[in-house]
Amino acid sequence: KCYRVIHRVLCYQKKCRVRLNYPWSSLWNSIIVAVRWSNSLGTDDPEMISNYIQVGRIFNMFVMYGDTFLPNPGSYDQLYYELLRQHSVFDSLNETALRFS
Repeated sequence: KCYRVIHRVLCYQKKCRVRLNYPWSSLWNSIIVAVRWSNSLGTDDPEMISNYIQVGRIFNMFVMYGDTFLPNPGSYDQLYYELLRQHSVFDSLNETALRFS
């Protein structure tokens, strides 16, 4: 449920063009670590798949609309750096999605 809350906050920020002065990289790293851990469990629990979908939506919001609510261009650069650095996590998410599609 926390992923849904994060997604709603991002939607609000996008809609209202609110820029929070927040260390977004800590949020990205926390989500990535949680996904890596849950993916290592190897379960095909529907709740886990739902969480993966929410994670995809969250990172999609950052990629597509981050320029409207991230505090500065450096944050956007950090996002892309983390996405590239942690690509193995997102590759495994993609593989999981392909298994269930």
